[in-house]
Amino acid sequence: MAAVYSSVEPAALSGGAEPVRKPEENNVSLLTKGVWLRSITGLLLIAILATATYFILHDVLSINQNSGAIVNISGRQRMLSQRGAFFASKLVASTDAADRASLRSDLEKVANLMLKSHDGLTHGSDTLGLPNQRSNAIQALYFDAPQQLDLQVRQYVGHIRQLLQDADQGPIGSSNPHLQAITSAASDRLLTTLNMAVVQYEKEATDEVQRAIRYEQIVYGVTLLSLLLEAALIYRPLVNRVKHTTQNLVRQQQFSDRVVNTSQALIIGLGSQGEVTLFNQYAEDLSGYREADIKGKDFRATFLPPVSHPADAQALDQLFSGHSVGNAGQRIETPLQTRDGRTLTIEWSNTQLTDPVSQQPMLLLATGVDITLRKQAERELQMALDKTAALSSRLRQEVEHAAILQRAMLPSPDISLPGVQGLAHLTTSTEVGGDYYDYYAVDGHHAVFFIGDVSGHGVASGTLVSAAKMAVHQLANQGETDPAAMLEHLNEALLTSSHDSMFMTMLCFSLDSRS
Repeated sequence: MAAVYSSVEPAALSGGAEPVRKPEENNVSLLTKGVWLRSITGLLLIAILATATYFILHDVLSINQNSGAIVNISGRQRMLSQRGAFFASKLVASTDAADRASLRSDLEKVANLMLKSHDGLTHGSDTLGLPNQRSNAIQALYFDAPQQLDLQVRQYVGHIRQLLQDADQGPIGSSNPHLQAITSAASDRLLTTLNMAVVQYEKEATDEVQRAIRYEQIVYGVTLLSLLLEAALIYRPLVNRVKHTTQNLVRQQQFSDRVVNTSQALIIGLGSQGEVTLFNQYAEDLSGYREADIKGKDFRATFLPPVSHPADAQALDQLFSGHSVGNAGQRIETPLQTRDGRTLTIEWSNTQLTDPVSQQPMLLLATGVDITLRKQAERELQMALDKTAALSSRLRQEVEHAAILQRAMLPSPDISLPGVQGLAHLTTSTEVGGDYYDYYAVDGHHAVFFIGDVSGHGVASGTLVSAAKMAVHQLANQGETDPAAMLEHLNEALLTSSHDSMFMTMLCFSLDSRS
């Protein structure tokens, strides 16, 4: 039996003095301190670079936001000048009282909006998101000769209001001086100067973005250099030190693992007739038998229940025959009956010990691991997987039903409206999507068409599509043809159905086939 224990060092099993661990403890302490210092240094450097990048990105976003608002509003000024001329011409030419009242209201709105936008561009506006400061070029364009855009805009708005006053006093003709001033400015000098302003705003926005990009490139270069320095001066020495210390710890851990693994496994020695000759402490604790009580008894008859399956009998014969098992991932599992009547599941491997002189088999060493809890966990996991599969199948069926219901809400893909014919095709990224189209006809000559897209996809997006469908159905019943009124109605309906993180983008098309 000495051969069984010869691989275990006596010093490790005796009650002698503990091995000296002071150098290793010092290494761990120094390593921990070095890791903290070097890691904090690296993290501080990364935090500084990240902060600089954040401020640059914040500057770029601020520039884009301000520039976008300025360019958008200045471009809208051009559109308003054209609309003012259009409404003024229609007002002079119209003879219908209701039509003239509507045109007067539209023209007054154009004048007010144009003046409000102009004041925001020249003096700043928090509500419109316009800054208070302007460049020298923009300042000269608005207030200096020869353009004097500020004067042109105010004169243009003044002519509109004078024209409205003349219209209140009676019919006016195409020779009205205010009408001529409006149409002339909208197509000539005012339009040219407004175009100059838009071009200048776009140029300044581009210059600001380029400036921010240059700063970002500088920070990017500094970041790369800093990372190289961190790798060379901080992390490389740290990695080498960790590697050296880890190798020492691994060597110590390997010895400790061998002792622990051996002590936490059943180690049973069997003689040539299957009798128990060795029974370690862990086997005693697990089975409830003492080595003195079990030695010399037949292992099969004592610990194994009767084998009912031929494959199990063959596996046991292989385990006790002396042929090696447990190599290359092979294991033999058998039940093991304890003294108190419990049945455990043990996973076995074996080692045939031979006499070093005669080379004859001396002892079959069977090593077993208790896998009872693992087998129970595997069964429970399989049951959970079966339940999950059933639930997944049910959820998939419900999503498919939701997709069928969503498509059922859509109108026929063959579109036939007054003045419009076509074919619609809808392809969603998931079973239930946020894509939506709809259409209807009014009075036999109006064609109304909608195309919408909800942010995101899935059942939540499909819910918002359902709300849009209900709102469009109400519009169709009302015979609504004004896109502004339709979109306002849809917006109010969706606000009551969606949450803050969802929205729908909607395109509304209204065609009067008569005109």
